[in-house]
Amino acid sequence: MSRLARSSEATFPLKASRSYWRAPRAAQLGERARPSATEQRKWASEKLSEFQAKEKALDLDKLRNDLREANLPEARADEVLGAIREIIRDYQAAIDTLTVVIDKEAQQGSPDSSERITPPKDNSEADALRERLSGLRAQVQTAATQVKLDEETLTRQQSALKTANQEFRRAQEEFDTAKADAERQRAALQLQLAETLEESLSAKTFLASWRLYADELDLRAGQAIVRALAEALSASGLDSIFNEKRAQAAIRQIEDDKMAVRKQVENAQNSRRELDGTISRLEHDRQQATGDEEAKRLDSQLEIAREAREFATRIAAAGAGLDRRPRRSSACMEDNSGCGREPWSCHLRRSS
Repeated sequence: MSRLARSSEATFPLKASRSYWRAPRAAQLGERARPSATEQRKWASEKLSEFQAKEKALDLDKLRNDLREANLPEARADEVLGAIREIIRDYQAAIDTLTVVIDKEAQQGSPDSSERITPPKDNSEADALRERLSGLRAQVQTAATQVKLDEETLTRQQSALKTANQEFRRAQEEFDTAKADAERQRAALQLQLAETLEESLSAKTFLASWRLYADELDLRAGQAIVRALAEALSASGLDSIFNEKRAQAAIRQIEDDKMAVRKQVENAQNSRRELDGTISRLEHDRQQATGDEEAKRLDSQLEIAREAREFATRIAAAGAGLDRRPRRSSACMEDNSGCGREPWSCHLRRSS
């Protein structure tokens, strides 16, 4: 083994051991039974310890020297350290998420987890139940939105991980076919760099998959309570009463929902502006790139940034028609022309 090969192995202690991640819903896709959250938490703890040890063992000065001798950018050494620290943060976050998942699964699986709803006896109790049901439906809608965002994040991470897997295989082939010592030494470093990126994206995908599952548990729990409340209200026979209090509450809820959507759209617009700046900077760096490795790295970052901007653009576009107010129906205008009543009063008058 050459001096450079021995040095890079000592300063850059990453072996070609393939890490794995398994999405929580694998069993639903016809695959073999997925590992339990407890098993996955144990595995994540082992990966956390592994990369904490790698961070301590990493010798940046020697790695920079090895990169320089192999005619590779010395800045990759700092990227390696940053990637290892991100891996540590992601596995720690995954452990915390899995702990929450274990608790939620235990709560939802217990005999006392299902709430028993007593049907309301009069209009006052029915109104209180409707108010609670309205609030829970808003929470369920928020939870459903979060699940959708989690799915988008997981899809992006899976796509990036697939690209990293391809880069790793390409680097492995170059290492296997290298003949001259200098060529083989350079290929060894490139292989280790590719493995670091793959490990980083694997950790992010693992975390994203379990965050999605945790939020799905919240969504299912909320949906179950909403169904129970709706069934209790229906069983009481008081679910069809329409009154002024309910109409005003519905109007207030609509306005609150519109304000929440406006806030999401505003955040998306701000994110889009920031991403425009990031993409412009990356495109400039891409034009100035001198090596294939640097160009490929920038291409990968550009792809991720462009996908994020497209997602923010879709959110902003969804709120474009937020302030378009629906016109009154022709029936309302005929029955109530110039009366000054609210639309709900027209329905009350016709139904009486």
